[in-house]
Amino acid sequence: MLVTDQEMARNLGLLITETRALRRSVEELAARTVQSEASIRRSRWQIRVITGVTGLGLVLTLVVAVLVLTQVDTSRRLKTAIAAQETTRTGALCPLYALFLRSYDPKSPAARQNPTKYEAAFRGLREQSGALGCPK
Repeated sequence: MLVTDQEMARNLGLLITETRALRRSVEELAARTVQSEASIRRSRWQIRVITGVTGLGLVLTLVVAVLVLTQVDTSRRLKTAIAAQETTRTGALCPLYALFLRSYDPKSPAARQNPTKYEAAFRGLREQSGALGCPK
């Protein structure tokens, strides 16, 4: 089977047309590949940013959790200290102030010797007793 010159020319024309179409397809594919690579780089950058922000969020959440737990512990210790002060105030200091204030006698030798100083001392005792909330 011999190929004539006309068939050969026709086949050559088809080959050239198909080669040009293939070249256009390869060029389009290369352009899409460049776009895909840029898209992949952009996606990687976005993934890194999202990962960083998520990590930062986790760190901040841990910091807030530690601060809240510290605040709860401080509050508990403060309540314990306030209760201890209340016990000290009502159990020890108020009876002492009551004892001192019952000893008030403006006719005593100390009061007659320097009445201004005596009154100032008892005024201070009354003020401190009132500041502590001791019963009168």
